[in-house]
Amino acid sequence: MNTSEEITILKDAIIEYGSVNSEGKHSVAYGTLFDKTANTLEALNGTLRAAKRQKKVFLVLVSSL
Repeated sequence: MNTSEEITILKDAIIEYGSVNSEGKHSVAYGTLFDKTANTLEALNGTLRAAKRQKKVFLVLVSSL
């Protein structure tokens, strides 16, 4: 599977398992995304970084501490 296919799977997973935030954008918790894509995406972090670099996703990290 190439990077563009993995990014497509990532975007679909964010839409499917996430929710629409107050800005009208889809968002999902990293833990949920990790659990739901564990069997599909071998390297979630790498796919997220590639998608961010290609401006396919916008990442906002929020601490739950």
